[in-house]
Amino acid sequence: MVPHGDRGDAAESRRVEDDEHVARAAHHIVGVLVLDDHIEDLETAVEDVLERVEARQVSERRDEITRDLTDDTQLPRHPIRMPDLRYHVGVRRAGLFVISLVVAGCTRDSAEALCPEAAEGDLVVTEISGPQTGNELLREYVELYNASGAPIDLYGVKVRFRRRDGSNEIAILVRRSVVAAPGSYTVLGKDNDLDLESYIDYGFAGDFSETWLGAAAVDVEACGTRIDRAIYDSLPRVGTYSLGTTPPTAEDNDLPANWCIDTRTTPGSPQQANVACP
Repeated sequence: MVPHGDRGDAAESRRVEDDEHVARAAHHIVGVLVLDDHIEDLETAVEDVLERVEARQVSERRDEITRDLTDDTQLPRHPIRMPDLRYHVGVRRAGLFVISLVVAGCTRDSAEALCPEAAEGDLVVTEISGPQTGNELLREYVELYNASGAPIDLYGVKVRFRRRDGSNEIAILVRRSVVAAPGSYTVLGKDNDLDLESYIDYGFAGDFSETWLGAAAVDVEACGTRIDRAIYDSLPRVGTYSLGTTPPTAEDNDLPANWCIDTRTTPGSPQQANVACP
């Protein structure tokens, strides 16, 4: 027979082992779910792991009781109790909370670490839309033209909105695959990426909680390198700030004379070539 004190130590040892098992399994789950882009399945997967840990502990305790009862020396003198599963409820709650935070960090880090294959001038800022008077349902957006001649996955592309006086900067990151076909116009908008307006290809509302900047430099970056920059001193309250050259180039959008206010279409001309400036 195992002395009662040793049984307490053994039980504590099993709990430690279970914690370590949960931690290892959770780490594996996080890695798989982040890589497979199935974050919504995290809670279900962790619950499954924890339930299997509980079942294993119950099974081990039942085996221990069976050994005690079949021991010819003496019957156990301490009360026979099944494991206190409330302990595992606490583990579950704490584990889900911590792992959710880890997943949020891992998801963002995974996008940060990506290095989109885009060289300087491959992506061109062609249209910028700010808040619209009389139609608050229209979303602010930035349009990018793929001038590379090949498809570009924007996953990992960063766009920085820098206030002209340098007092503020807002950075957004494309956090999923968005493939821009050669010669296409891709729209990144201040919208919920899970419920996009038809004229928006990617929604960055999760990164952009501030008020849209009235005057800014818009930098497009890939792999830490600036791909393009467009500058605006003001945005129309009706219409968009539009690059009127076709096909657009990074050299074209450096010249203020090539930009104009487009009030002829609503909401501008997202996902398509802009109208020529008058």
